[in-house]
Amino acid sequence: MDLLSTLLDLCGTNTTIILAGELRNDAILEYFLEAASKEFEVGRVNQAEWHPDYCSPRVVIYILVKK
Repeated sequence: MDLLSTLLDLCGTNTTIILAGELRNDAILEYFLEAASKEFEVGRVNQAEWHPDYCSPRVVIYILVKK
C-alpha cells in the first residue's frame, strides 16, 4: 500500500494528517481504512462542518492521528 507507507514515512509521533479524496471505489477505500486503522486513529469530518461551496456526496475528509 504505497499511500499508507508514504504517510507512515512522513509522520512523527505527534502528526495529524488531513486526507481528502473523491469516493470512487468503495472496496479500495475500505481496504485502505482497514490498513490505516492499524497505525492511526481514523476519523471522518462531517460535511456539516465544511464550507457549503465545497460539500459533495462524492468527497470525504479523513483525519488520521498516529497511534
